[in-house]
Amino acid sequence: MYAGDCDNDGISDGDEVLNGTNPQEADSDGDFILSGEEALYGEDPTIFDINSPEVRGEVCYS
Repeated sequence: MYAGDCDNDGISDGDEVLNGTNPQEADSDGDFILSGEEALYGEDPTIFDINSPEVRGEVCYS
């Protein structure tokens, strides 16, 4: 767990407030990709990514 990261998405709660993401929700935009992963890869964690493999059903979780 990251210090000051209530939802464990890799973005501190303070940065989430500044960025407009939800510090209580690991996937702020509901596209099945953690906000921290989106930020890491240069995506906007506040915009639902309709083209993500998770949304298209191309990811299999076992």
